[in-house]
Amino acid sequence: MGKFSFVIMPDTQKLTRHHSELLCKSVKWITKHASELNIRMVLHVGDVVDQGADAEEEYHAAEKALSGLDQANIPLLIAPGNHDYDTPIISTSGPIPEHQHRDLKMFNQYFGLYRMEHMPWFGGAFEPYKAENMYACIHMDNIDLLVLVLEFVPRIEVMEWVDEIVKRYADHQVIVVTHSYMYMYGERVKAGDRTNPKEKYVAVASGCDGEEMWQSYLKHYPNLKAVFSGHHIPEHVSHRIDAGVHGNQVLQCFQNWQAAELGGEGRIRLVEWDPDHCYISSSVFNPNAEQFENEPGYDIDMHYIFGPVIEKHSSEKLRFSK
Repeated sequence: MGKFSFVIMPDTQKLTRHHSELLCKSVKWITKHASELNIRMVLHVGDVVDQGADAEEEYHAAEKALSGLDQANIPLLIAPGNHDYDTPIISTSGPIPEHQHRDLKMFNQYFGLYRMEHMPWFGGAFEPYKAENMYACIHMDNIDLLVLVLEFVPRIEVMEWVDEIVKRYADHQVIVVTHSYMYMYGERVKAGDRTNPKEKYVAVASGCDGEEMWQSYLKHYPNLKAVFSGHHIPEHVSHRIDAGVHGNQVLQCFQNWQAAELGGEGRIRLVEWDPDHCYISSSVFNPNAEQFENEPGYDIDMHYIFGPVIEKHSSEKLRFSK
């Protein structure tokens, strides 16, 4: 089959709250070009909505826009963000509210396993009736993909489950999607960081941050190819390529335009993969402007081979004023 592509959809919370027409534009562009670009899936990095269960109208707006992907038979996989939880896991100016929890009842009401359990690509989930930790197997002529979407700051037991699934599908190339993993300047979120969710939010204090995910689990998987995340503000993109312990290059990519004008205008990242030539490239499309954008840090190119690589990373500090 040759090349295929998929779309990374970053934090849409400001779109579903204020500019749902721009989310619709994103979906319409994806469905219009799905055949031409061989778009095989859409991966949402979380924060579908802004106010959790307190504003069900935002979930209505998200469902209305994103249902276009279901109608076009394009798999949509969502890693929930902190704003998607029933009680949004957010910081406050005062003491951290101890009532924060990991409940995602409304998220699962609108984007639960019932949407995908009957699909041939659905693999399974960590917990029954909960879509926050699940995996899909996407099969093509020249490559098999294992895609794992994980909760915000995954619990250790979730990462142990990931370990089992990745080893079970050792002949698949692995993509991981989770809400917070990479920071804005090319580093993984780690202990001591001012913006580390573990150190800000009671509900996820016992989970794994990006550096813990990498050091304890992800770098040990020879078939891991990419990790995608969002969450952090105000900057918009960064990425790095590291070698796992088996010499495999791993693209780790952060994107989030929620702090830009109009909540990011519906920007999406298009990832193109050529398995026959071991090549992954990526670009950014703005559906509101109807054009690909050529800002520093937007385009990514990775030739992957097995063997050691020089660690590298890039980031971009962007302020949109148009």
